[in-house]
Order: sequence, then C-alpha cells, then structure tokens
Amino acid sequence: MTFACYRIEIDWKPEPMLTRFRENVSAGVEQMGANIRTTARGMLKYSRFRSRPGQPPNVHRGRRQAVSPLREQTSFGMVDEMTVIAGPAMVIGKSGMSARILQEGGVMMSAGGKKFTVQARPFMRPAMFQETMKIPSLFGNTLN
Repeated sequence: MTFACYRIEIDWKPEPMLTRFRENVSAGVEQMGANIRTTARGMLKYSRFRSRPGQPPNVHRGRRQAVSPLREQTSFGMVDEMTVIAGPAMVIGKSGMSARILQEGGVMMSAGGKKFTVQARPFMRPAMFQETMKIPSLFGNTLN
C-alpha cells in the first residue's frame, strides 16, 4: 500500500486582514457612540414641567434659546480606535458635577450658597442599555 504525501505551504500575511478588522471595529465603535448620542437626545423631551424622578429629564428652552443646552451638548467622541465616550459635555457651575448629579442624584449648591438635593433623572445609562441590543449588528461584519 502506498500513500501519497503532499507538502502544503501557506504564505499568509495577516496585515491586510488585521487592518481591515481594526477599521471595521473602529467604524462600529464610532457608530455605537453616535447611536447612544441620538438615543439620549431623543429621551430629552421639551416640556415646561419637571420630569418625575427616575425618568429622563425634561429640557427647557430659554427666552433666547432655540434649543436646550443639555440636548445640544450631549455628544460623543472617539478616544482611540477602540474607545468612544458619549454624554453631556456641558459643565454648569463651578463644580462641573451637574451632569453627573443629574444622572445619579446628589447634593448641589445653589448660587446663593444653599445646598439642595437633586433626585436622579438618568438618560445616558438607559440610552446605552437600549443600544447594546444593536452590538451584534454593528460588529457582525468585522472580518468581511
């Protein structure tokens, strides 16, 4: 009984595939940031009244404002090709904590020096959780 022996050599260069993979993942991460921003902005409804604690905040227009600053400054940005940050870029007051306190609740100080409690009105975390359902479709073609 004789067996045929074959020698197979594969000249595989992974660089083009890895480059394409990184580009696709980076595009997916960027799209996810854009989706989170769009969903978060959509949760901010215009109203003259306060929202209930635990619900996304209602935003208000001022007399000279066409749009709400909170809604306008909710954005996203790429840190590197694998990291995106989404959220309000706005800083109100000296502490710069108002966007965080709006999300989580807490104590703030008024311009007059009085402390007051703010109950949480999250909108970024619910937006992120809503967009996590789209992750498989965003990264499904990373190797194509």
